[in-house]
Amino acid sequence: MAVITIGKGGMYSSLYLAAPFVKNGDTVLIMPGTYTGALFYASNITIEGAGPGVIITGAVTQSKGLLVFTGNNVTVDNITFKDAWCTDGNGSGIRFEGTNLTVTNDTFINNQDGILTAANKNSTITVKNSTFDGNGSTAGAGGAAHGIYAGIAALLDVENSTFTNTQGGHDIKSRAYNTVIKDNIIVDGPTGTSSYLIDIPNAGAATITGNYLEKGLHSANYSYAVTIGEEGPTNPAGPILVANNTYVNDDRAGIFVNKATGKPDFTVADNTISGQKTTVLNGLLSTVTNNPTVSRPFDVAGNGFAGAVALGDTTAGSIKTAGYTDWFVVNLTAGTTYAFDLQGSPSGHGTLANAYLTLRDAAGNEITHNDDVSGSNKDSRITYTPTSGGIYYLTARSSVASGTGTYQVSATADVAPPVMIATSPADYLTGVSKGANLTLTFSETVTAGSGAFVIHNASDGSSVATISVTDTSQVGISGSTVTINPASDLAGS
Repeated sequence: MAVITIGKGGMYSSLYLAAPFVKNGDTVLIMPGTYTGALFYASNITIEGAGPGVIITGAVTQSKGLLVFTGNNVTVDNITFKDAWCTDGNGSGIRFEGTNLTVTNDTFINNQDGILTAANKNSTITVKNSTFDGNGSTAGAGGAAHGIYAGIAALLDVENSTFTNTQGGHDIKSRAYNTVIKDNIIVDGPTGTSSYLIDIPNAGAATITGNYLEKGLHSANYSYAVTIGEEGPTNPAGPILVANNTYVNDDRAGIFVNKATGKPDFTVADNTISGQKTTVLNGLLSTVTNNPTVSRPFDVAGNGFAGAVALGDTTAGSIKTAGYTDWFVVNLTAGTTYAFDLQGSPSGHGTLANAYLTLRDAAGNEITHNDDVSGSNKDSRITYTPTSGGIYYLTARSSVASGTGTYQVSATADVAPPVMIATSPADYLTGVSKGANLTLTFSETVTAGSGAFVIHNASDGSSVATISVTDTSQVGISGSTVTINPASDLAGS
C-alpha cells in the first residue's frame, strides 16, 4: 500500500502517467495545480488533493469522465472537477463503474454530469461535504445529464452538500434501491434551470430529511420539486420519508412532492414551505402532517433570495437598487473554520465599491458582520467557526446608502489536513551538526494545535525527546514552516 505523489516535487507529473502504476490499496496524493484526468483500474484506492487548489479539467477519459474508475472501494477527497464535456452529453467529473464509491470534500463545476455511476445492485455511493455548481445538460441525444446520476445501486447517500445553478437536468437523480438525501442545500438560485430538484424515478426506499430546497424562476419543470416513482416503481418497495425540509418556491404554483408509487408507507411531515402557492403532495395512500406555509427572513422590502454560496466556488451577484440586500444560503459544519468573502471593485471582482457582509443564523438573526477588510480595502471578509452545523445565511449589500454594483461572494473551508512536503536536514543525511534545527515544510499554512513532536533514535527506535507543539521555546511556526530547536542538542552517532 504505497503513497503515490502527483505534481510539483512528486513522483509523477500527471495522473495519466501515474495511473498504470497504482495498485490495490494505494493512495494517490495530488499537489495543488491543474491536471487532466485518467482511468484507474485498481481497487481499495484513495485519490486525494493535498490542500486546496487541486483541479482536474480538460478532455474526458474514454469519452466518459475526467476520472474514470472500474475498481471497487474508491474514495475521492478534496478535488475540484471542472468542465467535463463529451458529445453524448454525459461528460462526467467522476464516472464510476465499480462497487462502492465515497466522495468527500469535492467540488464539481460546469460538468455535464457531476457524478455518473453505472448500474450495480451491490454498490453503495456516498457523497458528503461536496459542492455541485452549474452541472447538468440537455445536450445529449439520450436525455438530460444531472448533478448526480446514480444508476441501480444498493444505496445512494448524499449528505451535507450544496447543489446550485443546475442546468436542464435534475440536481439528484437516483435509481438506487435505497436513497438517503440528508442536510443538503439544493437550490436553483437566479440562474438555475433544473428540472426536478430530486428525482427517484423507480421508487424503492427513500429518506429525504433536513434539506434546504428551492425552485427558481427559470426552472425547466415547475410541476414538482421532488418526484418519486414517476417512471414506474420497479425497485423493491420500502418506506419513504420526506420530513423536516425547508422548501422555497420561487417559481410558480406547483407541487412539493409527487408520489407515483401506489404504496402506503409514504410520509410527508414537518416540512416548512414558503413562496408561491404550493400543494404539499400529489398522490394517494400517504401520511401528510404538519407542513406549514411560513414567511422567510428575507420576505421584507429591499431584500431578496440570491441563491446559494457553494463551498470552494464563487457566486456572482449585483446590487441593482440602492439599499437592497441579497441573501445567500450556506450549509456549515460544526467545528470547521470558514472564510467568507464579498469582493467588488477594490479587488477587481466587480463594481461594488463599499461591500458589507453579514453572517446570519437560519432565522435571519445576525451573528457577525464585516464592513472593510482593512482601512484601505473596502471589500469584506468574515472568518467563522460554527459550534453547530446546519443552515446559515450570508447577506450582501453596500455600506453606502446609495451604493450599487456587481460583486462576487465566496466561501472556503479548511477541510484537508496539511501535508508535509519537505524536511531539513533531509532523510539519511550525514555530517549534520548536533546543534542543527529540524525544519518541516507543509503544503499550506499551519498553526499549533495539540500533541507533541517525538524524536527517535534511528538505530534502535527509542525516544530521545518529546516536545509539545505549543512549547514556543523549542517550536517556531511561520506560515507553512515549522522549526524545532530542541533545548538540548541531540547526540551524535
